[in-house]
Formats: sequence, structure tokens, C-alpha cells
Amino acid sequence: LTVAELASYADVSAVATRSFLDGSIRAFLNLAGDPVGQPRYSLRHQSLRDLLSGTCPHGRPDLQGLAGTFAGQARPANHCIANALIPPGPPGGRDWRASGALVKDHLAAHAAACGLLDDLVSDPGFLVIATPGSVLSRRGSLHTHEGRKALAAYELSLREWASLDGRLRGEILAANAARTRAGSLLSACAQSIATQWPVRWAAWSGHGHRTLPGLGGGVNAVAVGRAGDRDIIVSGGVDHSVLLWTYQTLHPD
Repeated sequence: LTVAELASYADVSAVATRSFLDGSIRAFLNLAGDPVGQPRYSLRHQSLRDLLSGTCPHGRPDLQGLAGTFAGQARPANHCIANALIPPGPPGGRDWRASGALVKDHLAAHAAACGLLDDLVSDPGFLVIATPGSVLSRRGSLHTHEGRKALAAYELSLREWASLDGRLRGEILAANAARTRAGSLLSACAQSIATQWPVRWAAWSGHGHRTLPGLGGGVNAVAVGRAGDRDIIVSGGVDHSVLLWTYQTLHPD
């Protein structure tokens, strides 16, 4: 991230941010330039990421107190970041057009960490641009029936998602929001999507699941996660096979 981005998310001045980055914490950061010459900073070690989120490194009981301090700060920090990334206005009235990769790939995680995910998944503007895996992997952080129904509608919409433009994605979301009775998402869709035939009611005729094609038998275990920049699914079959699937295509690698 750039100095300006970090200053915005932390709600401190750019001068103080640059002084902190180039002084106190410089030894723990990677520094690279972007195409327009701006310096970009990233954390160098996974152990530091863990510590900052409140996880004490294995074998370091001396850091337990510090990890606890960071754990207490993690929720307000994520709230600050999420508020900086979410455009102003209610779901259905926000302008997401200027959103970059940080919003698409990581906003759901920040929102989940501070209790804002239920509001976010009821916003069709966000769902249309978000990376699906980044949203679906946070389903355990939803706290309301409305949030869970909105996520079910989103999951039902993903079959041809990658090939659709924003307008068609919104129309499919509206139809599936009606199917799952996700009232908040449906209302937001009606507000944000101009269509001649608005969806007001629909009947559920299926289940919110995906079929992994090509499996010859039963499956004993399924896990989801990320490998590099890809969302993946790993399946373990009754025939002792282990298959790796890319989420976007659902074809085995």
C-alpha cells in the first residue's frame, strides 16, 4: 500500500505515516515501486502479520502480552479500514466504481473482523465487483438471518458470474434475493438497478450448492482456501484421490 492509502485507513497524517514507515518499522517491511513510481509498503514476515492480529508466535510466551494488546486493537483497526473502503450511503446507494483490488479482494475480510459483513453482503454494488472467494470464505462471520439469506442469494448467482457484466450480475442477484427471501438485498437491488422488469417475488426451486464435475465416487473431505492469487477447493475422495480445483472454473488441476 502507498503512504496515502495507509494514512487514510489509519486516519493519521501522511507525514506521521511516512515517518513511522521509514523509521520505527522499516526493518519489518518490504518496499517496492508501482508503475507510476509511488513507493508501496508490505509486511515482510507472516509471523508479524499473525502477531498484529493477536496470535502469539509459537514458542514465544514472552510475546503473549503484546499479542493480547494487538488483539484488542484488531477490531477497531479493521473497523477503521472498512469505513475508509466502503463508499458513503446505504446499500444500493453507494458508488463502487472507483474501487480497486484492495476492496475486491480484502474488504470482506476487514468487514468480517469488525462486524460489518452483514451490511456489506446486502449491498449489490459490492457483490457485483467482489472476488467471490473472498466473500464466501467469510460466511462464518455473518450474524443475522438477512446476511445469511443475502449470501445464499449471492452463491446461487455465481454459475455464469465471470462471463456477465455488472448489469446482468445485478439482475441475477435480484432474482435470487427474491428466491431466498433476502429482503434487504432485494430492496437494495431495486434501488440500484434500473430495469424494465423489477423482481418482486420468486420461488426457490433448487439448493445453494455447487457440484464438482468429474468425480467418479464419493467425497470424504472438502477444504477451501487460497494458493497464491487463486481461490481453490481441495477434495479428498473415497478412492484415496486428492484433487485441487480452482474456484472460478471448478475444473481440477
